[in-house]
Amino acid sequence: MPIERPSAELLKLFEGVSSASASGDLRSLGFNVATVYAQGIHPVVPGGRIVGPAVTLRYVPARADLAARERESGSRTRNELIETLQPGDVLVIDALGREDGGHIGDVIATRVQARGAAGVVIDGGVRDVPYIKQMRMPVFARSATGPPSPLTPIEANVPINCGGAAVVPGDIVVADDDGVCIVPRERAEELARICVEHEEIEVWLRERLARGESIVGLYPPSEAVREQFRQTKR
Repeated sequence: MPIERPSAELLKLFEGVSSASASGDLRSLGFNVATVYAQGIHPVVPGGRIVGPAVTLRYVPARADLAARERESGSRTRNELIETLQPGDVLVIDALGREDGGHIGDVIATRVQARGAAGVVIDGGVRDVPYIKQMRMPVFARSATGPPSPLTPIEANVPINCGGAAVVPGDIVVADDDGVCIVPRERAEELARICVEHEEIEVWLRERLARGESIVGLYPPSEAVREQFRQTKR
């Protein structure tokens, strides 16, 4: 499936947008949050942040014939996908939520980083975390574990499931310490503009509250409060 990557200008709009704001504002656009927020997936190393287009990889249980085919081809599906990564891409892996093995480790992560990827999101476990911490590439997963993956990579750049969220290649991944939000590509520009105002309003509200104003009538912001913010900004 070909990837329609978002423009650099569009990605730049998301630079100050948190995963919390993105998911909340997607809900205001009519999305079920459960379909755009990856449940149970968190940064392996706190403080990591990702904004970039999704490149997807789907795993299945390692049935003997499928596993043998991948071994004989040198894990062609996964490795060939990695060699297509462009700077800023986010590798998103549907590993069925399995935590009984690590679906990437230090070797794979090294090549992903060398290709310029912004990070990796795995619906499952990750291994070799001590080394990955040294790499400083953001990796989001369900947990860290030692054994190798019990799964086989089977398909690349197709729609996948990641923690209950649907991920289509080219969707924008926004990930931080709160978790991972998947922004549908077709609504990304509309969402970005809503989120930017959302983030600016929250900064303005925090400043007012810190100065001693009452939260009553101020938060959540009514349309009157929002208009007051817009007038202040102008």
